[in-house]
Amino acid sequence: MLIKAELSKKQKSFVDRAISTANDCGSVAYELGLHDGIKLMSELKEIK
Repeated sequence: MLIKAELSKKQKSFVDRAISTANDCGSVAYELGLHDGIKLMSELKEIK
């Protein structure tokens, strides 16, 4: 799809950085959510 867009080298670099940043943020958010889920499960086990 990006090939068909015929972007300049500068534009391709910008798009690459934007996608990379979004991927990094997504993985960080996933990791934080995973840790929150683990903490919640351990707290719920203590309540029983």
